[in-house]
Amino acid sequence: MVVINAAIGMGYERKFHSKKAFGVRFDAFYHFINSENTEELIYEQGKAVQWQIYYHHENLQLHLNYWDACKFVSVKGDDMFQSVSRRVEKYYDDAGLPVSVFSEHTEPNRRLLDAEWFIVKKF
Repeated sequence: MVVINAAIGMGYERKFHSKKAFGVRFDAFYHFINSENTEELIYEQGKAVQWQIYYHHENLQLHLNYWDACKFVSVKGDDMFQSVSRRVEKYYDDAGLPVSVFSEHTEPNRRLLDAEWFIVKKF
């Protein structure tokens, strides 16, 4: 199985002076799987876009991110951004039969909005 993840992006940053900056970033991500055995990853093709708006002022950094994915799978990416669950724990019912809890958990269209703030101190 061959899995290809590709990304392309662009951004704009405006510096007001050495201690302030405002920026916008756009990234597009794609995945392709060259195999008919997609049982584990489910989707053969997918895409995602991420928008980020940020503001940096001295030691404070504020980021606002928007993620929009359609059938996107990344082999090494963060599980939060996946359209499929990679959890493989096995659970058993009272009769000792395996129960598939996570194998069918999918969200083909995944949209996330998150905000981050950082305090950066150089020593």
